[in-house]
Amino acid sequence: MTTRRFWVVGGEYADTSFRSLTGANATVAGPFDSEEEARAHWRGLYDQPCSALTRFSIVSENLRLAS
Repeated sequence: MTTRRFWVVGGEYADTSFRSLTGANATVAGPFDSEEEARAHWRGLYDQPCSALTRFSIVSENLRLAS
């Protein structure tokens, strides 16, 4: 059996290449059991003041559970 979990990751990046986080505002939130829950959290992060170098993404992982 396989199940999916969702995470919200990101924060403020060092520059517009969006390759490395500054570390000061790095965020990893989750796991969320549904994409809808993760999206609600993601939206909430953008309701807060942030700079043009701030970016968050929703990522998923597939877990294989033993039967």
